[in-house]
Amino acid sequence: MVTRKLTLTSVKALKPGDRDVFMWDADIKGFGIKRTPTGRAVFLVQYRLYGGRSAKTRRYTIGSLGVWTPETAGKEAGRLLRMVAQGVDPAEEKIRRRIEAKELAFSAYADSFLKREVTPNWPKSYAFAESIIRVHLKPHFKDTPLPDIDGRRLTRFFDSLDHSAATKRNAFAVLRRMFRWAKGRHDIAVNPIADFDGPAPVASRDRWLKEWELKALLQVTDDLPSPGPAFIRMLLFTGQRRNEVSGLHWGELDRADRVWVLPGVRAKNGVEHLVPLSDRAVLELDEIAGGDVWPARGLLFPGGDETPFSAFSKLKKALDVAILKHLKEADEGAVIEPWRLHDLRRSQATHLQRLGTPNEHIEAVQNRLAGRSKAGAGKAYLLWEFEPEKRVALDKWGEFVAGLPVDRNQAAKKPTQA
Repeated sequence: MVTRKLTLTSVKALKPGDRDVFMWDADIKGFGIKRTPTGRAVFLVQYRLYGGRSAKTRRYTIGSLGVWTPETAGKEAGRLLRMVAQGVDPAEEKIRRRIEAKELAFSAYADSFLKREVTPNWPKSYAFAESIIRVHLKPHFKDTPLPDIDGRRLTRFFDSLDHSAATKRNAFAVLRRMFRWAKGRHDIAVNPIADFDGPAPVASRDRWLKEWELKALLQVTDDLPSPGPAFIRMLLFTGQRRNEVSGLHWGELDRADRVWVLPGVRAKNGVEHLVPLSDRAVLELDEIAGGDVWPARGLLFPGGDETPFSAFSKLKKALDVAILKHLKEADEGAVIEPWRLHDLRRSQATHLQRLGTPNEHIEAVQNRLAGRSKAGAGKAYLLWEFEPEKRVALDKWGEFVAGLPVDRNQAAKKPTQA
């Protein structure tokens, strides 16, 4: 057995033979280099795990000469031998890390979580979870193995979302469920988010768009890239949630009965919801379909790869720019208070209330379940679906919206009294 200090000179002097030739380092016991009959030289570590001389000798390949130098390979050998001293087999650890890199890489694991956990057990939140994972979690964690995500990594991620309290809270909810699922499957030994306090609740909003703001919005929708114009108008005409409208399928619509039946699996509260279609909504759908015969299937607002449109932030920024430009044509100092797409729902509810629609009918229009969302007698006995009342309310809303637009050439000015 050849033993000497492994240096670049000594390892290059090791000549190949008829079979593998070894040279062992004089300083680091178990660290050596192997020269194969073809001339390839690889650094390795030889060790026994437990049992001393009675244990089986094992070898772990560090890598080839050229990729590794004697110095860097020696440092790696020292690290591996310290693992052995702690009872960890480097070969088994390598296999474990390889499995983690493939099966427990965050992006791949998140896809498995959506398929195996969210779809069967959290179906009404699938669109929500998929969006958070695709837009925020995957771009940050990428292929980081799940066991490598610790409290420090999570802290840095949540710090990056300080600009949006709502997004931070939503991301926390998805990660908490995902890590809990991973721990239950024994894919991770420790749940890194278990000791985190949830983000503070998002402050309730009371923003709603006044008539002059809705008028300005309707005047500029056609300036938006497709499918923005139709999407914004259907969001306004129906008053339903953003993801529910963006995921609208032609198969959910019935022109003869003038109704949209939102399936429970797509509704936020998991309850099937009937949305009567006003004249204004039907007219918009006719324009999308290119006539009064609507397709039997397919998405109204595709976003690519057979998925619903989801570029909401980009669309909202374009809408804000268009509205402000339009207002400044009449008043250079014009401003508009910040608002969100969800505020269109609050605007519908507020204007319907102002027009004399009972609150219970408004809640029915917006699928908030009213009394049946509560425990007790209300849930068991208040079973009326308010279908006629919803149609009256949405027809009234459609007439109100239809009366808002004016000629595009006529500048919209904010009135002195909103």
